[in-house]
Amino acid sequence: MKGYIILFVFCFFLIGCQTVDDSHIRSELENKGISVKGHPEIYHEILPTNFSDLPWALIHSTCEQGGYDLMPYAGQSVTSYSYQSNDVYGLGKSKAVLTVEVMTQLNNIICVHYGQDWEKTRYPLIPGILAVNDSAIK
Repeated sequence: MKGYIILFVFCFFLIGCQTVDDSHIRSELENKGISVKGHPEIYHEILPTNFSDLPWALIHSTCEQGGYDLMPYAGQSVTSYSYQSNDVYGLGKSKAVLTVEVMTQLNNIICVHYGQDWEKTRYPLIPGILAVNDSAIK
């Protein structure tokens, strides 16, 4: 019985303590002057073959504003990392708490943009997505 408990604790520790090496992403964000905190939420998705429908039209446009082109990756699988940002958008009561969204393929960063942390923002931004070079981000 004791052996099973030790095995369970060991397996739980291995599964629960897995970490992601996102140092290359953090380094790139730091080079852009973007500060993030905590561990990212990671999700996988397949990009649409065209970016004409929402929300992808908006994401594609925002990535382009930030200097990224998603078209070469249309229809392909990507991995996205969502970080809590230390940056905010706006002033006073209308200040929006932001997330940083990083889209990658095979460890290559193909887009970085800001999103709105809907749970931590009192007055939501519409549409809630911003280019990394938006001048109102502080």
